[in-house]
Amino acid sequence: MAISFITSAPVFAPVYNPIYYNVISTNVAQPDFQYVFNLFEGYGTSSNPISTINLFPRPTSNCLYNPARILESIVSADQNIQGITAATSSTTMVNYYTIDVGEYYGGNTYTGLSETIGYVFNGVLQYDQIPSWPVNYSNYIMVNSSGSTNLFLTNQPRSGVLTLLTDTSTLSFAGYVPAYMQLKIHNFGSTNAIVHNIPITANTGSSYITHLPSGPANLNNYSIHSTLITNNTDYYTIALLDINNGIISETITYNMDQSCSKYSNMRIQFLNPYGAWDYVNFRMKSKETVNVTKRTLYKQNLPYNYTVGAREQTQIDFDGYTTYTVTSDWVSDDYSKWFKELMRAQQINIIESNWSSRPVNIVETSDYVQTVLNDSLPQYIFNFNTAYSINAGRS
Repeated sequence: MAISFITSAPVFAPVYNPIYYNVISTNVAQPDFQYVFNLFEGYGTSSNPISTINLFPRPTSNCLYNPARILESIVSADQNIQGITAATSSTTMVNYYTIDVGEYYGGNTYTGLSETIGYVFNGVLQYDQIPSWPVNYSNYIMVNSSGSTNLFLTNQPRSGVLTLLTDTSTLSFAGYVPAYMQLKIHNFGSTNAIVHNIPITANTGSSYITHLPSGPANLNNYSIHSTLITNNTDYYTIALLDINNGIISETITYNMDQSCSKYSNMRIQFLNPYGAWDYVNFRMKSKETVNVTKRTLYKQNLPYNYTVGAREQTQIDFDGYTTYTVTSDWVSDDYSKWFKELMRAQQINIIESNWSSRPVNIVETSDYVQTVLNDSLPQYIFNFNTAYSINAGRS
């Protein structure tokens, strides 16, 4: 009995795309032959069994197995991490899975003939990314190699994200947990950056993904440092370092927003295609609209002896929600590309001033992607409905 993998899914695979395994057996000519796929949540066949599926071979004797829809149940977004003040291991965003491939024929089942182990994460790829992911996924896995420029789990503009001193945000990465997060602070009037190599003590264990505090408010509340970022800061950068202070990641830039606005800031958190959170400010005009659907009981007439205060119409129930309309500043083409991810994000929150989150859903189903060439000053207006109802009593 021999089963071999013709092709396998990438070791690090997004759960919302197909995860194909192509296998073939030397016993496929046996009567009533079937491939048996046992799926486990965790590392190895001693972990939690979640599915067993028997599949007949294709006319070419091989078999394609795609466990992605089943694996969706073992990963989800890490919630309420926007206020972290130290490196934090993911608890739900990524998970091991194990596939044990066996055979059935002649009334008997044979298991443990071939096994493979992978990671699945809470992400999704687009059309142009899927063919190259088996090679490109390694660009998103941090390794202990000085001089590497592997990527964080975000498509936020690499030219820099505008941020306020009071903002919270996170930055996520997969793979090797390095020794330090390097924070370089560039202040106005200074040619030299202030450098802080902040130790990373998170123990990812089997989680494989780590979240870093990246907003000014997060970093300024980091327990082992005093205030790091001030009103005198022009911009700051974040990168990862090995134990010898060698850079092992790309560098992410955050530009301090020094502009004045008469409007209140609306900070939006949204789940990006890699299953991590991105954050963006809307500092121009914003509006709040309360939407209510009422149900009313109508009496035919008031009694002849009614008193003042008696009702001919009584509201017996209503359903309601709030709509927030937000306006961006004038943005670059990088922001326009980034906003396409906001449009299709499955989870969106408004971040309040006390760092709590308010779940909302985006209303727009289509939006014109603006460019500097076509529109000179691209600016976006989005509407968000609260993802919960307004509660009220009944008469």
